Amino acid sequence: MRIGIDFHVLQAEWQGSGIRRYIEGLYGAATKLPSDHEFVFLVDDASKAPANWPDNTGWQGFGTTSRLARLGWKTSQVLKQAKVDCYHVQFVAPWFKACKEVVTVHDILFHTHPQFFSRTSKYTLAPLIKRSVQRASLVLTISEYSKAQIMERYGVDEDRILITSNGIDKHKFSPGDPAESARLVREAFGLDDYVLSVGRIEPRKNHKALVRAYAHMKGLGKTLPRLVLVGGKDFGYQALASLIQELGVTKDVLFLHGVSDQMLPHLYRAALVMAYPSFAEGFGIPPLEAMACGCPVITSGTTALPEVVGNTGWLVEPDSWESVEAALIQAISSPSLRSEKSKLGLERAATFSWEESAKTLLSAYDRL
Repeated sequence: MRIGIDFHVLQAEWQGSGIRRYIEGLYGAATKLPSDHEFVFLVDDASKAPANWPDNTGWQGFGTTSRLARLGWKTSQVLKQAKVDCYHVQFVAPWFKACKEVVTVHDILFHTHPQFFSRTSKYTLAPLIKRSVQRASLVLTISEYSKAQIMERYGVDEDRILITSNGIDKHKFSPGDPAESARLVREAFGLDDYVLSVGRIEPRKNHKALVRAYAHMKGLGKTLPRLVLVGGKDFGYQALASLIQELGVTKDVLFLHGVSDQMLPHLYRAALVMAYPSFAEGFGIPPLEAMACGCPVITSGTTALPEVVGNTGWLVEPDSWESVEAALIQAISSPSLRSEKSKLGLERAATFSWEESAKTLLSAYDRL
């Protein structure tokens, strides 16, 4: 089959998005595996497409940066011109169906946890996703949790939905040389021992519980490593900054925005522990990245996060900062426990592979 892939996020301003990483990881692996399929990536401007992809891939431009035009009429025109047999989209299919369709729905957290999303998600995005899922020949998602929610909410039969789970770049996220990483982190940020958290500063990521737990420990007179929050400023930043000031830990909490892809693995390797007490995730890439770098993980025992971390880390209740505090105390005070969980995490991270997800994808295309 000749398969078209909507890759307009490649040239979008938010290039670090999970969707881009998913497409690059999944198809980066799929194009290297034996297959009779051809791949055509649809982007805003084909003249700016990367040149380092395999020969069995092509690039086609939408000829527009307008979302309305792309979903409304441009896609069907381009698919017909490119003689595509099957079109793979993320979340929302174009209005006019030109061929078989495959849709990846990473999560539907706007249904299960609407308090963290705008009304637009529920009343505009949700109907579009439902329509896309119900007419698709195949639905993909990234976790058992998301699969169960999609089946229940949209009435998708189990034999029509497959899991192509997230993986990671194992050349980048690996144990590496912890001593060298510690040196680079010290030179760049003046940090030695620290607790790390990675994720956009927004309410769903639950930084407030982490900060409250940390501040309470500090109030008990404990000598603590610094708390380092890595992530872009989102709509929860100001409220979190105010809470940090109110709790009197401004000098102990360091925000790092705009950390490079090259520096992030070093921050994982040099950290005592990575804390990620998110309320809800369709997967949870930062815990997986941390484990792959040998950093033990504290995360929530809810939604898809236990699928990622398993029994290798500390699972906490996101509604209870006391639960987060108990895990922090264990992690900070016990080097032997950190070492044990680090080893378990490395083993667990090795089971997540873009190649295995790509094999599932190609097998599904064979069925279609």
